[in-house]
Amino acid sequence: MAAIETWRNPILNRRAWWRLAEALAAVPDGQRRALLRRRALAPDLDGLPNMHDAFADADRLLGRDGASWLDERLSTLPDDVAHLVASDPVDLLPAVLSLRTSAIATCGDLAMAMRDAQATGDADRTANFSRWLAIMRDGRAHRSLSHGFAVMERLRDALALRWPDAPVLEPLGSMRRYEPVIGDLDFLVESREPTQTMRRLLAALGIAESHLLTPTHALFLDGDRQVSLRVAGPDTAPALRLALTGSAAHLAHLDARAHEFGLALRAGGLMHLESDEILEVEHERDIYALLHLPWVEPERRHGEASDFADDTTADPLVEIGDIRGDLHTHTIWSDGRDAVDAIVYAARSLKYAYVAITDHSERASAPRTLRRDRIARQADDVARVRQLVPEVEILHGVEVDIMGDGSLDFPDELLARFDIVLASLHERHGHAPAQLLARYEAAMYHPLVRIVTHPANRVPGHDPGYDLDFEAFFTTARETGTVVEVDGGPHHLDLDGHLARRAVAMGVLLSIDSDCHNASRLGRQMRMGVGTARRGGVRPRQVVNTLGIGELRRWLAVKRPRYER
Repeated sequence: MAAIETWRNPILNRRAWWRLAEALAAVPDGQRRALLRRRALAPDLDGLPNMHDAFADADRLLGRDGASWLDERLSTLPDDVAHLVASDPVDLLPAVLSLRTSAIATCGDLAMAMRDAQATGDADRTANFSRWLAIMRDGRAHRSLSHGFAVMERLRDALALRWPDAPVLEPLGSMRRYEPVIGDLDFLVESREPTQTMRRLLAALGIAESHLLTPTHALFLDGDRQVSLRVAGPDTAPALRLALTGSAAHLAHLDARAHEFGLALRAGGLMHLESDEILEVEHERDIYALLHLPWVEPERRHGEASDFADDTTADPLVEIGDIRGDLHTHTIWSDGRDAVDAIVYAARSLKYAYVAITDHSERASAPRTLRRDRIARQADDVARVRQLVPEVEILHGVEVDIMGDGSLDFPDELLARFDIVLASLHERHGHAPAQLLARYEAAMYHPLVRIVTHPANRVPGHDPGYDLDFEAFFTTARETGTVVEVDGGPHHLDLDGHLARRAVAMGVLLSIDSDCHNASRLGRQMRMGVGTARRGGVRPRQVVNTLGIGELRRWLAVKRPRYER
């Protein structure tokens, strides 16, 4: 409780609460309640400012509803600070005071402060910050990447409504790295007038209360999740983006590199060790250039040594603008929420040249599936929408399940009716690696199968997916000319960046798809798929759905003659 009051009102209550906490800590557990009620602590406590309120709060804390009352008070603190306080409120009083004084309210703030302490050689401060940061990170709630995008879209929509020309809201941290599971919701706005912009942002977003408010940083709740909003000027924004995007390992590598040139990577930018002068930069790229390092895209700043080994003359990474269409979507013909026309209209709004409707075959483990006796009716529905939206080429496809013996859920004569056939596994557990590989290989050798979807079948944050021999899997994909998917669905994000990197290194062609079951999320899930592919260094030429519709149709026809023979 003392630490809570220290954060909430560091000037008025700090000394009173600190002394009260110290006194209580010295009293045996069984005597504390009685002492509080008799006000029988050290004589000089009663003379301290706000001591009456301190005693009253302590009574409530020890009362019958003390736990719920404490939870309510903790909810007034920033999430990361609240976890620190709940860990050990007496021992961590100096920590909370130090954080409050320095306006450190999140893991990101503390990590930047720790790196600054390291750069100045302050060993004690570095050690304390490191310990507190470990406690904060241990208590972080984690959400899906999709949740972060949903929050960002809500904030952007609110700004567009009330401040149409507002500066762009950018993600930071694990969300900017496209981690499949994120631990923060940290956003940045760049402005030449940071203080005025912060006031306008909070007004436009309707934020009346915040857990922290400084001229350039605010913490507020979006539903039950804390959002961190920062505003920075053009002079500080590049360094802030870098400091709050890279993983700890990535930033440590950069800082070690900086020392080789007599520099230190600080929260405010690159600083000369001798003069404390901050080097002026206009972009994050300039920081890498000053360190004689190739530019590392934000999605790739997750600590791999290979991040720094890229050929700077190589093709740029795939971008959302390179995607010409989506080859994996679901409608109400299986377990999707929307009809075919809704998916196609969403594709048109994204300026796609084509979209594939690929509902689940009948024995898939989905709430609803496409029965074989309804395929003709679905084809008629697709034909109807083709007339409605002629500017988008609609491929009538299917995501067919691979059975236990490697055969496919639909017979060949039915599969041959589709424009595109995707094959997948959906069972979660109970399969030996050799059996999984055999099933996948049988599907990839099938002449009608063009894409294998979400091959690891993982669930980010919950299930790492199949124990599959990916070396052999990718070898077969290359030999058979079968494309492997990077799935942007929040429950897959598979291939992950590491596996996507291995796939393209072995010469495997990829597709990046949304696996969307909801038309309104078509664009969001494609962006997550592209971000996941970028984590693996994937280039546009390695992605089949960067092709135009004519090239795509020629690619689709490559394996089919083997069936027709």
